[in-house]
Amino acid sequence: MDALTWTTIDVEPSLLGRCLRTLFKLPPLLITITTRGGENREFRLIPGMARAGFLLSPLIEDRTAFAVLATARSAELPEELRDAAVTTFTVGLHDGTVPSLLYKPGFHVTLYSLHLPARSATDVPGLADLLQIQALHRAALRSGRPARLLAGPGGRPVLLAETPSEISFAVPPGSLHVSLEYGIVDSAWQQGHTNGVEFRALADTGDGRTLLWSRRLDPAGTPADRGLQSAAVTLPPTSRALVLQTLPGAKASCYGSYWASPDFR
Repeated sequence: MDALTWTTIDVEPSLLGRCLRTLFKLPPLLITITTRGGENREFRLIPGMARAGFLLSPLIEDRTAFAVLATARSAELPEELRDAAVTTFTVGLHDGTVPSLLYKPGFHVTLYSLHLPARSATDVPGLADLLQIQALHRAALRSGRPARLLAGPGGRPVLLAETPSEISFAVPPGSLHVSLEYGIVDSAWQQGHTNGVEFRALADTGDGRTLLWSRRLDPAGTPADRGLQSAAVTLPPTSRALVLQTLPGAKASCYGSYWASPDFR
């Protein structure tokens, strides 16, 4: 389900079930969902609430996910919630069965595409920083690297990318430009842990890679290379992923190089 999906589920007890309900508590029904990210979750299904309706997809479990949902600009799922999209769901008891003596055999399920009025992400304090952290974390995991995040200049979250490293970010549809921020932490060059790092940006089109931009920083010898650096890069229209690399200087590996979350436009 690639859109916000609201559902109603009408679960009716049988005649015997209604009679027994006046004397006993019927066994609880459960809804089991599977997300695109491969997560399986189980929740209690209250027939009255299910009949009134609830948000089925994406799976929203914390305040950050709710804030992302509230600031979505269309019915399509935001990138941050794609893995939370529900792909399948079942209703039944713990063993997956529905006792036909207690409930009517047929459930009536209705799915609706949900449209919410968009709000600006800036209306939610701290949301921008949280989304940056999540984007860096996902990119590191996709690239098979440990997600080592630290506070960069001004407290902004950055991803440590010790050389040599390669991190891939999916390019949002329609993006033709990206703003990059990068650098080397002060302690690395002050303590002699680096003799320079080359930062590179490549476009992956699916048919190959193209080098778009590169710059070598040597903060120990060049004061202008210290602190947070920035670059504006133009993307080919066929770009599927932006690949960010760090390459060492004379040393086999250098500590302290980092990237901030790229800003696609």
